[in-house]
This record gives sequence, structure tokens and C-alpha cells, in this order.
Amino acid sequence: PNLGDALAGAMTVTYDAAAINYTSCGFNFSQPAATVAIDPTLPSTPKQWQTGSAPSVVASGVDASKLYTLVMVDPGHGPAFAPGYVALYVHWTVMNIKGSDIANGNALGGDALNPYFGPTNPELRWHLYAFALYEQGAAVTPTAQQNATFFDQNKRGGWNTSAFVGAFDLGNVVATSWQRITFDSNTPARIVQTKIAALVGGEHCDSLPQVVAAAAAAQNVPA
Repeated sequence: PNLGDALAGAMTVTYDAAAINYTSCGFNFSQPAATVAIDPTLPSTPKQWQTGSAPSVVASGVDASKLYTLVMVDPGHGPAFAPGYVALYVHWTVMNIKGSDIANGNALGGDALNPYFGPTNPELRWHLYAFALYEQGAAVTPTAQQNATFFDQNKRGGWNTSAFVGAFDLGNVVATSWQRITFDSNTPARIVQTKIAALVGGEHCDSLPQVVAAAAAAQNVPA
């Protein structure tokens, strides 16, 4: 919330992923380094090993003298923008970002009140991961109650996005982007690494053979 009648500018989200080795359900995997530019018109479908670290975010149409808030949420299967909206999970919340930084592609700075937590979709069906940029009226210092409501790291699920926007008087989204991400070979490893097995119902090792076979078939390699 709230998309409004028109966006002020465009958002460019880019992941720079290092090469990685990981073990999922007793199987070892190696993935190459990659740069992934997110295109919401497709939409892009990066792998979870490519989205483990925070991306760079650049937005056009912003006022260099203003402050901004960036939010990344998992709305499940969408849509991400609607009145009364509650996200499945909040992955990133950065407030007090200088407009000049986000316009020029500098490090975001600001206050990462919900530090970046990469997508960890345990389902074979895609989830939509949406980015939204809001213009602030002034610098924000959350109250103790706001910290407990919106920035408790043990309460990222069922995050009331509409209430957050209202509490800080953020108004409409000024720039946005999104991507679709599904379960892949990295998911069980991320579940173990991030200690969220209880939250997502285990490591989901039963889904691993299917995604490995699909990847092998795509490359004409016997699974």
C-alpha cells in the first residue's frame, strides 16, 4: 500500500552474488558468481543463492533533498499493494535514506530497522517479493511501541504493511519493483543457516529431487 495513480519514478534492483558452495539435505552444490538485474515486467526469477545478500537499489524521480523508506515484503502469491494489506513476511525495512543516495546508486545508508533477510520460499510455487519506496515527510525516530510493532526481529511474519505505512505517514509508493522466487537447491541450506525450520515446516528435502531433475533436464544432463 498504496500504489496510487502513478509512480514518480522507476526502481532498479541489482544483485551481485558471489560464487557459493553449500550443502542441502546431504548433497553438495556449487554455483557461479552472477549479477542479476531485476526486471518486474518479466518478472525476473532469480535463484535463492543469488539473493542471499542485499541488492543495490537505484530510483529515478526522487527528490535528492528528501528522505525515503525502502520496504521489501513477501506477499505470497500477490498482489503486494492493497489497502489493509498484511505481508507474509517483511524482508527489509530501511528508513531515513537520503534521496541523493538512492538516486545516484550510492550505498543506501539510513536505518535498517529490519535488516535484509534474503528470500527463502519453501514452496515449489513462486512467491512474489516486492520492493516499495516511500517518501518521508521528515526524519523518523520510531517510538518504543513502533519498534515493538514493526521492528521486532521475532515478529517479521504477518507484518501489517498498511499499518506501517499509516503509522509513519508514508503515503503512496513512489517507485517499485518485484521478482518471483521458488524453492530451489539452496532453500534447505538457507533454512538451516537462518534457523527458520520451525517457521516454514522443516527443510523440505522432499522437494529437492524435483528441482534437481528439472535443472538437469534443462541442461540436457541425466539427473
